[in-house]
Amino acid sequence: MSVTLTINPPWPGLPFNISCPDNLRKCKKMQTPDCWEPEIDTFEVLTSLLMHCNRDCLYVDIGCNMGIFARHAHELGASVTCFEPQSVYKPILEEYGKKKYFEFKFAAISMNPNNESRMFTGYRPCGIGIGPKIPSPFVHLEKVLVGNIKLLKVDIDSFEGEILSECLNAIRNKRVFIESILIELGDGNYFKRKTSVPHPRGGNISDIWEFQKMSYDVYRINLATNGEIYDRWGNNINERMTAPDKRYKQVRFMRNIRRAELLEKHSRPEGYDTIIDWGQSFLITKQVMIQPLYHHPHDLRIARKTSYDI
Repeated sequence: MSVTLTINPPWPGLPFNISCPDNLRKCKKMQTPDCWEPEIDTFEVLTSLLMHCNRDCLYVDIGCNMGIFARHAHELGASVTCFEPQSVYKPILEEYGKKKYFEFKFAAISMNPNNESRMFTGYRPCGIGIGPKIPSPFVHLEKVLVGNIKLLKVDIDSFEGEILSECLNAIRNKRVFIESILIELGDGNYFKRKTSVPHPRGGNISDIWEFQKMSYDVYRINLATNGEIYDRWGNNINERMTAPDKRYKQVRFMRNIRRAELLEKHSRPEGYDTIIDWGQSFLITKQVMIQPLYHHPHDLRIARKTSYDI
């Protein structure tokens, strides 16, 4: 069973149709107050980094679920490779592959080259997903991290931190060049901020610092941060927001991203174990995201500012 549904990414993304493997009532919950999926913040990051691709940018999606973000990346012009082990999404992803939307691999990522196959249930957004359950093969991560990757998205609700560590090693050893990584991390106590998380999802928190040493900028995306909640006029309606963390520089309306936080670079990784809270996503990128601002000289004179103040 599947129904056709139109997904409307935030502007300037273009609407596109997907096959939703469930009944219409469930599928129509997406992008409504009843279901936070697909996450707008992820759309924003993809649009900001892939907007001007001409099939010469490679987007790799580890844990592409029912393929919504992979489809969005294709609409933006990227070449797309999508990995998903849940068999309930296999038929629709294979159909996308036949239509040349992206290359689909029915496989789970493994850190062990000798793993064979197993059954995966995984995460089903809004409870969506009807279909047969069959074992999925594994693909060794080393085979994924090759060539030039414009954007790597990792969201498997499992060992993302371990994958990030291997990405760091592969980049250092020049097996792969990854311009940007969007990854969900953090398994601390959601209700107790600044919980120590030294090994987020099987990784090492010092990897974040190591990426900074390699001239990557690290942004925390506005997910599970209890930050601003904007209405349609751009007003913040979250009166109970958490006070800003001074280790982050607040950035608003950066490219197509409404809000992000730039992690300040430190001389040592001590203290990094409290920079992540439950379920937060990070953008690790070599792309210059923040551009100098220019204003009309008349406005600068009235404000008694110069271009060097901005």
